[in-house]
Amino acid sequence: MNRLQKLLPNPHQIIPKEKIKKTLSPVNCILPSYSKCFSSNNGLLEMMQPLITHITNLRLMQDPGLSYKEVVNEYITNFIKNAPIAVAFLDLDLRIVTYSSKWTLWFKENLTAKSNSTQLEGKNIIDLLSPCPKLIKKILNNNLKGISEFRDVLEYKIKNRTRAVRWESFPWRDHEQSPLGVVVFCEDITKRQQLTLRAKKLEQSNQLLENFALIFSHDLIQPIRQISNFIGILEEQFKEANIKNTQIEHTFSIINKSLSQINTLSEGIILYCRKGELAISLEPVSLLQTINEISNSCLMSNQLNLNLLFDNTIYLKANRTCMLQLFQNLLTNAVKHSSTENPLITICSEKLNNNFYRVTIHNKGACSSRYIKKNIFEPFCSSNKDGSGLGLMICKKIVTSFGGTIDINSTKKHGTTVTLTLPAAD
Repeated sequence: MNRLQKLLPNPHQIIPKEKIKKTLSPVNCILPSYSKCFSSNNGLLEMMQPLITHITNLRLMQDPGLSYKEVVNEYITNFIKNAPIAVAFLDLDLRIVTYSSKWTLWFKENLTAKSNSTQLEGKNIIDLLSPCPKLIKKILNNNLKGISEFRDVLEYKIKNRTRAVRWESFPWRDHEQSPLGVVVFCEDITKRQQLTLRAKKLEQSNQLLENFALIFSHDLIQPIRQISNFIGILEEQFKEANIKNTQIEHTFSIINKSLSQINTLSEGIILYCRKGELAISLEPVSLLQTINEISNSCLMSNQLNLNLLFDNTIYLKANRTCMLQLFQNLLTNAVKHSSTENPLITICSEKLNNNFYRVTIHNKGACSSRYIKKNIFEPFCSSNKDGSGLGLMICKKIVTSFGGTIDINSTKKHGTTVTLTLPAAD
């Protein structure tokens, strides 16, 4: 049994002999079961020709006085008008004989200003598309020569716009294999094609970023670490030699501060280049322990006051390294932008109904409202002249990777509040 026989139902089940009449009911019965073939990517629409031919022959067996061309035209007309796709039947002069409702919608996107009529019967398809793209002309001429055409993506320019369609067209023949016309199917996939191209470009950009991160970490970060190690050795040697030189000590301090900034910037660039790998190695992460670790190791200010208004049993479902990076960036920013010499940073948290925690970090400093609205989460944009402009961008990348949100509200009167949501550990 060949492929077509498997797809087609038994003709005697389609048209019982006792019910054969000069009507189109057989085609109406078949349409629902064959509608799935219309949307396939394998050119299956052409299979309706042997189906209709077979039905026509069965009807002619019951009524030999009918004209083959008349019967087959009745069936194909009814078939096309009920088809749930953009399909039309053309005669040998490429004039439109009949078409489906979706075909009209396709033509509205492609008709030139010369023809605004919605009546398409009897009009030449090439004239309607004038100036008709050369590729469509070539395909239709091949159809008239007996060649079937199927294009998964057919791109052409019309009305100064690039369009893309899925195209299928084939010659329609009578029982003696003489051509009767051409069946044309098209589906506008312009938007789908644009999305596909954007996705490919995005994938290429992500790959370039990942490659850059590898090169960056190997060729730049390693030498920076070596410089930092040698600076540390020199400091130890000066201490062991008991050399007291305020200018040298100040120089060491500046170098170490600069290396710290370079290291933070480098880590931020690598994190920015990583693609979808932040929300891995999930574990329960204590919010209190994270804040304390950052406070002890990174926020080396005796005048800093932390007001922790949350339960010490709060655990986040996250990656520990990411959480350290997240809260280190937020707390460092809070200290930098505080309006007082002894900054007070208040951290609160509450459990939400969707198994997330809402965490707020507040200080009395303020940022420009214009900066917050437009640029605050953009890379390499900072309100601080010494800032790298990566801190808040990294924060947003981390939070969104775990399905959370981050928002910043800042006024001169009330200070700055950072609000973020993060998943709760089970």
